[in-house]
Amino acid sequence: MSGVTGVGQWERRRAQLSHDRIKNGAVPAISKFYRIAAGEVLEADYLFDFERVSLPVLQASLDQVEDLVNDAEVGASPRVFFHETPLNGCGAVTLGWLPDAIHENWMRRHRVRERVGRVKRSVEQVRELLEHLCHDLQQSDNAELIGAARMVQNSIHRLSEELSELAAIVPYRR
Repeated sequence: MSGVTGVGQWERRRAQLSHDRIKNGAVPAISKFYRIAAGEVLEADYLFDFERVSLPVLQASLDQVEDLVNDAEVGASPRVFFHETPLNGCGAVTLGWLPDAIHENWMRRHRVRERVGRVKRSVEQVRELLEHLCHDLQQSDNAELIGAARMVQNSIHRLSEELSELAAIVPYRR
């Protein structure tokens, strides 16, 4: 796999997850849940079907976000450019140190571990809040349910922003 292809694939995965799964999937799903729980929209079946229909989709999206960020240090690293022309033509001595030096500089300059850590913490927070939301849904405590839905909604928005901000670690723009 070439460097541009490898980094490009990672960035496409990030963009697809950010746009399709989180912004156009999770955000509207939890926003709808909140509006229904708050009585702004009448569609009670959505609340009852949430655990069966929407929750597995949200959890799968969170799994994909975790896979993406776990792969960020390798998948988005400029180190992969040393596997293609012209950088693969560097001498053995240079290849013994330069890719690692560039990788470490990229990691530090773009605060990759910090950004990845923030996304991981956000994913964990969304998971915990979804669990709390489902508990409140089963308890039929509407006030608690509305509060839990609002907290999940805010956390998913934050996750969406953090996932979008990961675009900044990509070492090139096409």
